[in-house]
Amino acid sequence: MSVLALPINRFHSSLLLVVLLALPSLPMAGQSFSTSQKTPAEMTELARRYANGIGCPRDAGQAMLWYRQAAREGEPGAMVAIGDMLEEGRCVDQDFVAAVMWYRHAAQLGFAPGMVRLAQMLEQGRGVHFDRDEAHDWYRKAADLGYGPAMTRLGEIEGKTDWYRKAVAKLEPSAFGKLGLATGDSTLFERGAALGDGPSMTELGRLAKDEKAAADWYRRAANAGDPNGMERYAYFCEHGRGGLPMSAGEAIVWYKKAADAGQPAALTRMGVMLGDRKLIKRAVDAGYSPAMSALAKLQPADAKQLYQAAAALGEPEALFRVGRVQESAARGYPEALAATGQTEAAANAGHTESMIKLGQFKRAADAGDPEGLYRYGMSLPDKADGANWIRRAAEKGHARAMTETAVRSRDPADKKRWCEEAAKAGDPEGMYRFGVLSADREWLLKSANQGYAPAMVALGEKDWLEKAANAGYPNAFTKLGQLEKAAQMGDAEAKVLLGDAVRTKKPRQAYALYADAAKTGYGPAMTRLGDCHRNAQGTSRSEIDALKWYREAVIAGDTAASERLKALGK
Repeated sequence: MSVLALPINRFHSSLLLVVLLALPSLPMAGQSFSTSQKTPAEMTELARRYANGIGCPRDAGQAMLWYRQAAREGEPGAMVAIGDMLEEGRCVDQDFVAAVMWYRHAAQLGFAPGMVRLAQMLEQGRGVHFDRDEAHDWYRKAADLGYGPAMTRLGEIEGKTDWYRKAVAKLEPSAFGKLGLATGDSTLFERGAALGDGPSMTELGRLAKDEKAAADWYRRAANAGDPNGMERYAYFCEHGRGGLPMSAGEAIVWYKKAADAGQPAALTRMGVMLGDRKLIKRAVDAGYSPAMSALAKLQPADAKQLYQAAAALGEPEALFRVGRVQESAARGYPEALAATGQTEAAANAGHTESMIKLGQFKRAADAGDPEGLYRYGMSLPDKADGANWIRRAAEKGHARAMTETAVRSRDPADKKRWCEEAAKAGDPEGMYRFGVLSADREWLLKSANQGYAPAMVALGEKDWLEKAANAGYPNAFTKLGQLEKAAQMGDAEAKVLLGDAVRTKKPRQAYALYADAAKTGYGPAMTRLGDCHRNAQGTSRSEIDALKWYREAVIAGDTAASERLKALGK
């Protein structure tokens, strides 16, 4: 058995320290060093620079070498650094037992960071037997030396805000957020965040007045290493909130980082996204009640038991699922609020269906709801901006949005792809458009059988045309030869055909019919307007206006206009 594997006690700790300090400190290949001109503190600083690549290439081996030299000289900071490297497995095999030895030796020299590191290992039972009382003693000793992290931890253990106040006085970053939570003083979060405290940044995200500001705080908290901030930032990435691009990949990255730190909500969300029950069960085992409700959805056979267990813990969704709707509503569960007629409260609690019911399309869209994205996109007067929102809804699987994205797309391949997606998603118009683009009668039949009149007309048989006419579809009357009736109902094709019939004898009347049909975006009507301007029929001769209408017709998809432009060399 190696020396590092010896059980820890005071005798063995001393023996291990002697052995480790006696290990030879050989220079790296091609390098040499001398300690004669350096103090232990200088050696420790040099090691830190090697460890972090400050002013020199990052070199963990050289860092350990100089830390060990400083430790031989009795420098406690170097001992703690060696312990950290052993605990984390940097440059050396991970060894909690040896890490505890180094922390203990630094602590016995009166070094407060060593005391806190040792206390943490004792609390967690890592590399040493679990001993909460001894851990508490070391925290008290470090706090008596004025060490802020020790005071902060004592505040958590003893539940006394006085410890947080003392730590704040020492400008310990983590104490600001904890004191802010205990007292409700949000200015403490701002002060903590300014010192780099991640939890304080997360709380500022929760308190932010708008989602964009919240997203920024969560991003900063995540980068500062706060698991709760990571989980919140991941959630915003997952749903495209706060101005962030919707990205499942980015969400998974941050959920995983938070989950690795034991954050239960992150374990739950990642498990839901990946369909991984094991991840959700880890959160359930940690007593996280929302995970129980999430697991219930994936395990129908156990759903009743899981919902009941979660409801017993007061989890709002579970209360709703087991029929305790009023209790659920009282706890602010959105669906329960909606079910009890509290539409505005439900919307304020994040219930997107209630937002849409209230006409708050932008709010529902910002929450990432597909219907909200679609409705908001359709409501925008700026077609390009609207198309972006509608495409986001399509990417979330909204069938109508898929069809609308296809309609607005000018890229033939993109148009056909979205028509196919919409058809497969069950949208009747999507089926019709894909059937036309792919010349596939089966899709037209599927669309017609769902009552979509344009598909009935596209099929062409008299029975289908009559069904479409009975449904009040104007173009069906056109196909049945009832042009006057179809034109009165607003059918563009009927107006064009009527215009064609009178164009020679009554060109002005024809022009008016074409112009009226063109207002609906009907390409053939635009092409005829171009012809009229080119030939001075019913209007003045104007090549400029003719070209304008031909180009509009091309955009609308009329191939005849393309041929006209080609003939004109345009």
